Amino acid sequence: MGHKLFVQQLYRDYQEICYQYRLKLSPVAIELRPLATKWGEWDSGTRCISLSERLVEDHPWHIVLEILKHEMAHQWVQEKWGQQEYHGPYFQLACEHLGMAAWARKATVTQMEESTLDRQDAQIEQSSMIRRIQKLLQLSGSSNAHEASAALQKAKELSLAYQVEAHAAHTHSDFHVRIINHRRKRLEAFHTRLSSILVEHFHVETIFIQVFDPQLAACVKAMEIIGAAHQVEIAEYVYWFLFQQLQALWAEEKPKTQNRNRASFYLGVLHGFSEKLKKEQKGLDSKEEALLIVSHAQTKRALACRYPRLRTQKTRNTISDAGAYRQGCKKGTALQLRAGLKKRETGCGGFLTEGKL
Repeated sequence: MGHKLFVQQLYRDYQEICYQYRLKLSPVAIELRPLATKWGEWDSGTRCISLSERLVEDHPWHIVLEILKHEMAHQWVQEKWGQQEYHGPYFQLACEHLGMAAWARKATVTQMEESTLDRQDAQIEQSSMIRRIQKLLQLSGSSNAHEASAALQKAKELSLAYQVEAHAAHTHSDFHVRIINHRRKRLEAFHTRLSSILVEHFHVETIFIQVFDPQLAACVKAMEIIGAAHQVEIAEYVYWFLFQQLQALWAEEKPKTQNRNRASFYLGVLHGFSEKLKKEQKGLDSKEEALLIVSHAQTKRALACRYPRLRTQKTRNTISDAGAYRQGCKKGTALQLRAGLKKRETGCGGFLTEGKL
């Protein structure tokens, strides 16, 4: 596909970013070049933002947008403060204003890191606590249901303990972002319900966005998970686990009767699973409850920083087949968080090989 389409989309995204973050920037030229060592650069002399050809050809568009924001931050530093610094305090202020993901604020986002570019969030903040949580998530794939459930519960407890540790040390925690991209122009009701489970039970924020897909030459709907690194790690795991289980449970249910409605069945499974989590919720002491309130407020601020013009809209899920919904609720209540998930290397983020619905 020719670069002309990419450049046209980059101009549209540049204008949208200026609108979203209320930036008053002077017009620029945007071009794609065969950059040897960088993913992008801002040239104040020619007033041009250059991005690597390989970046737009080989990586998901949400990665491209973070690099574009990185270069726009350089432009803003020069125009707003008259500074020529590279990645100093003015640059970090610009990055914060632009709601950039933590990895994109670094000074060392070069082509030397290409093998991990699509999973940069997963490479950051790899403390011993994060590694322990990741090991527990792997253990929660045990075939032993009790062991798997206990491992996930321990991961959630460690996540809270990590939050306590960071809060006590007054550690600044940059928010992290993961993209769930099914490469579809329209998502179904169960995607919304699934995202609400992540928000309600796993202490992250989610938002559905439009993102350009170069292969389709069109915009598709995707979901962002936003939160602290350890919380995003767990939430992403849960998303792909549930996504897989919905398909597997429906494959078992469908042959029994042709009258059952898949959409209602899926919503039933997710409702049943959510109710199960509520009943299993371990009691928290007053300190832990207060910390969760603080954590929730921080994640809300992160969402508002990333999407300052965000307007919430309530959705209503219609149950068209009560029988399928009730059967789904029964299956969801019995669902255990396990299944031996493996991380994908597709650059979309997530676990397992994405199935088709």
